[in-house]
Amino acid sequence: SVFSDEQWQGLCRAMGNPPWTKENNFANALSRYKNQDELDRHIEEWTSQRDKYDIFHILQKERVPAGPVMDEKDCYNDPHLKDRGFFEEVTAPEVGTHLYPGMTWKMSKTQGSIRKPPVRLGEDNEYVYKTLLGVSDEEYAELEKEEHIGMDYIGV
Repeated sequence: SVFSDEQWQGLCRAMGNPPWTKENNFANALSRYKNQDELDRHIEEWTSQRDKYDIFHILQKERVPAGPVMDEKDCYNDPHLKDRGFFEEVTAPEVGTHLYPGMTWKMSKTQGSIRKPPVRLGEDNEYVYKTLLGVSDEEYAELEKEEHIGMDYIGV
């Protein structure tokens, strides 16, 4: 998507100004909107023959906002995310040590980080039931015995 005629011209330059970009059905934003399916086919033809990172850099050079569509592997290998220290190593009791996405933004005076691993199933049951809900030790033991609460999936 482009949001202005300047961005449209940048997209056209990035694609090498193919003849179809000069057709009347792409002359302005309204005509491009009305012919979106055809426009998408042309752009797909151009993008499908190129690397997503090459397209990203070509479009950015032409001042067209763009970014590659990335899967998980792309994100973990992205130089920018690596340089920012976006992924943090976290050790979780049942799954070991892995990289997890960290803070989405960096603040100069307050550095955020992952303080603990993801909560395990039922990890905070005792605190919630006894401290927050006021359940007695005996009632809590009975709930565990009846398998209303616990840290294991039923049938596992």
